Amino acid sequence: VDAYAAVLAAADGADNGGGTMTAVQFQTLGLTMITSSAASTLLGSVIDSLPRVAVDTQPELAALGTTVAGIMATATGGTASPALTATELAALGITGVTTANLAYVIAAYASAGTGGLTSLADLQSVTNAAVAAALAAGLLVISVYDGSNTEPAANDFANAGVTGVTSVNLASVNSVLALVGVADSNSTLEIQSIVDAYQKVIVGADGLTNASSLLTAGDFANLNLPGIDSAAKVSLMNELIDRSTFSQVDTYSELSALADIISAIISTSVGSSSSVLLTVSSFSAIGITGINATNLALMRAAIEATADDTSGVDTLAEIQAIATQVVSTQNAALTIISNYNGTNTEPLISTFTDAGIAGVNTANIDGINGFLMALGSVQRDSVAEVQALVDAFIKLLACAEGVDNDNCNLTAADYHALGFTDIDTDAEVAAMNEEMDIADFQVDATPASLIGIVADVVERLRPVPGAVIVVPREGSAESVPASNLSPSDEPIPLVTPSPSATSAPAVNPTRPPVPKPSATKDPISTTVRPNQSEPAPTVTARPVSADVLASSSEGLPVYPQAPTPGNGIEQPSPGEVAGVVNGVSVAVAVARDSDDRLVLSSDSGVVFTLGVNDSTFHSASASSEDGALRILRGRTIEVSGSGLMPNSVVDVWIFSTPTHLGNVKTDGDGKFQVTFELPRTVQPGDHTLKLDGINLKGALTTITAGVQVIDVRFVDGDAQSLGDGVSASSPTEISTGALLSDAPSLTLVGSVLGFMLLLLMISTILYRRRQSERP
Repeated sequence: VDAYAAVLAAADGADNGGGTMTAVQFQTLGLTMITSSAASTLLGSVIDSLPRVAVDTQPELAALGTTVAGIMATATGGTASPALTATELAALGITGVTTANLAYVIAAYASAGTGGLTSLADLQSVTNAAVAAALAAGLLVISVYDGSNTEPAANDFANAGVTGVTSVNLASVNSVLALVGVADSNSTLEIQSIVDAYQKVIVGADGLTNASSLLTAGDFANLNLPGIDSAAKVSLMNELIDRSTFSQVDTYSELSALADIISAIISTSVGSSSSVLLTVSSFSAIGITGINATNLALMRAAIEATADDTSGVDTLAEIQAIATQVVSTQNAALTIISNYNGTNTEPLISTFTDAGIAGVNTANIDGINGFLMALGSVQRDSVAEVQALVDAFIKLLACAEGVDNDNCNLTAADYHALGFTDIDTDAEVAAMNEEMDIADFQVDATPASLIGIVADVVERLRPVPGAVIVVPREGSAESVPASNLSPSDEPIPLVTPSPSATSAPAVNPTRPPVPKPSATKDPISTTVRPNQSEPAPTVTARPVSADVLASSSEGLPVYPQAPTPGNGIEQPSPGEVAGVVNGVSVAVAVARDSDDRLVLSSDSGVVFTLGVNDSTFHSASASSEDGALRILRGRTIEVSGSGLMPNSVVDVWIFSTPTHLGNVKTDGDGKFQVTFELPRTVQPGDHTLKLDGINLKGALTTITAGVQVIDVRFVDGDAQSLGDGVSASSPTEISTGALLSDAPSLTLVGSVLGFMLLLLMISTILYRRRQSERP
């Protein structure tokens, strides 16, 4: 009773030195944790400052005693049990302790020792110093953060006295702090203003257009966006934030990108320069539709044409309206341009400007319109096509000034843009540029003035077919045995050699020249064709070469289930390819390697390489203009491959009439290389080479390639022997099926035939004489 009476007497709510209880008294009251005079002195000081209601029960006294005992244990280098908390210290009357700075406070108690904690005043003083240290540490971490060093945590903001930082906005606030200087983030107030501004962004960016974003120019400045400094910019930024979700604006870089676009729009509207150039993606980023590369310049110009007070661009609706008008005006102008035929509305300079086409002026508009009339509407119904025409015409006028100064550098694409799609080879482009270099189109720059020149160049560079050796029909005055007729059994016109010729004349090929590809066809391309359903062709047997798999059946498909051209896989034209894997069409890419061989790469990973193997068959001539491979009848073709199943079989055929070239076994790496002979039974013309194999996934892969089988060899450069007793005196095509190639050869044949006829006549006369002399 006496001990408790002393407690009640001391607890008068005033720190007046009344708490003089001893450790024995506290133990009498059941506070057995108070075992030292230092603990009893500190607890008495605490009770002295408390009101009576705080200590009018034994549990309240026990709780205070436990906290004091924990402080004493900490001060003597031990550990409080249970651990000290901010709530328990607040119950003693200690202020300023938080969960964030508690560690600093406990460390301060340990440093103070029991001698420094003899009263409540001592305890508060040590606590205040710890809180201040925590504040300084938090501010330091935050202010020096630059994105590459220690990132501030939520505790750091709490120690710095900043409220409102949570797991939701911590990364966002830090993304701003990383770019804010130390001087602008080394106080609680400055940091708090950043946190508060980003909290407004969170509130506004709710994904709803409900005017919930209410940031001010000061808020944007706190977020390190000082460029948002006018009413128009603030309005636009709030509108953008309002229509966004927080994930779209939860970093400084996202906010900064929007701010840059807005600043650029406002600067453009008042005619001033901006550090950021407005692009197609700029308008897309702020939700403006309809702007693309062809009308971007028009959009910039339209924004610049608005009022300088920015009233025409201070809302997103106004900016969208400008974009919509730009698109409408451009489409109307492009319609006039694409429909112009010389009798309807003629495009003006302003028409081209409205369409977004640059370079048209009073000096060239008449010529450009003339070329427009000559083009089909599909060749001028896009800005890119018309711009290409304008650019090509400007280049044409610049070089066709009547002075031979080698300043023409038009490309095939330029001539195509002008409508002359026949100009599609390097030689034709070079020839046209030479013609243009000496032409004068300053007065008459019309399509008509170019048509004749183009036609002349194309005709001049077109491969010219020559004649072939005649083989007259049996019974004619110049007949030869029927066995020498061509396979078609058609007479071939006789070539009469020039009397003045002193060397073997050029001999013409036995097939017409290959038609030139259209201007839009890319010789090296990827071709995927749909399957066609036609009856499977009859298989024709052919002996298998010695270097192919001996175990396979001669002339029979190794893979009878494989598709055949026209039946399960496309029968491509020369220069085109097709591919099928387990009955499904796949893409096949075509390229040429350094040795001018065709490389066929399918999506299934299988790669086949095709090439000719003939020293007199020059690779430069082997490549036709359409990218097809030409194969000489009766000679060989090299086939190699990779990406196949190791130790599997590759089967090779040529169609139209199915002819088995052979098959070959892959090595342990799934590769092979083999040479096949192309039989002379394969007639000249367009054919399909078919290759069947198993890919690395075990799927049957079939690739077909359109090729040309020819009965001639192509020779480039100087004359050289062809191995058949015929030589070439100029780049030409040499017939391997002809019996003779010049006048001396014809004379020799005539002499031989005459001699044989004479022997026949003499033999006949002698036979008849013997018969008449018999009894």
